[in-house]
Amino acid sequence: MSLEDEIQQLIKNVAAMNLSPEKELENLFKSLYEFFGQKSYYLHVLFSSEITENDVAIQRVLQRIKHNVKAYLSTVLDRGKKIRVFNNKVETRYLVENILGRFRLFMSDQQLTNKMIRDLKLIRANKE
Repeated sequence: MSLEDEIQQLIKNVAAMNLSPEKELENLFKSLYEFFGQKSYYLHVLFSSEITENDVAIQRVLQRIKHNVKAYLSTVLDRGKKIRVFNNKVETRYLVENILGRFRLFMSDQQLTNKMIRDLKLIRANKE
């Protein structure tokens, strides 16, 4: 199964739970965090400019993934705004960009932290 298929399935699974908008957002990002924790190699693909800059097919896949995630997130946020769970007057598209940008930064930091931990363990092992 490809990254695109797995993300799409993750979204379908979260959406199928029929949760309140705030719980749906929480569940979505917990699921994404767990997903990328289990398959950290996908983070390398997402954050590697060498891979994405030189491969048009990967760029297209990533654009489709971003579009699908943004569309889903917009739907959840708009539903939450409609029932006044989210009382933010900011346009949904700006909220989506902000939320996804912060999640991306969080995952990038997580990836860097994990690399530093692996490097430290390797240094310790080499000293022993």
